[in-house]
Amino acid sequence: MSGSDRPRLLSERTPPAEQPGEVVSPAEAQQGSPRGRVRGWLFGFAQRMFLLVGFYVLSMGPMYWHWYGGRFAGGSQLIVAFYEPLFILATLVPWFGEWMDWYVGLWIA
Repeated sequence: MSGSDRPRLLSERTPPAEQPGEVVSPAEAQQGSPRGRVRGWLFGFAQRMFLLVGFYVLSMGPMYWHWYGGRFAGGSQLIVAFYEPLFILATLVPWFGEWMDWYVGLWIA
C-alpha cells in the first residue's frame, strides 16, 4: 500500500484550516481567533454563573429551617446573611416570592 492510498491517522491530520479544498465553518474559524476565544470564555462563564445562581436559589428549600432559626430564634447569622438577598428579592418581586413560597413549601410540608 502506497503512502497516498493508506488512510491518515488522527495524529497525522493537519488542522482543518490548512487542508486544501476543505470548507471550514465560521464558528471553527473564529475559535482560533482572539475574538472567538473571548466569546467562548464569556459563554462558558455565563453558563457557570447560571448554574451557580440556580443552585443558590434552589438550596433555600432544604436550608429553610436553618435560615428561619437564624433569623427568628438566635441561630447562625452566617446562614441568615447568605440567604438574605433571596428574602429581599422575594419581597420586591411578587411572582418570585410566590414561586419561592411554593418551592419552600415542597421542602417543609
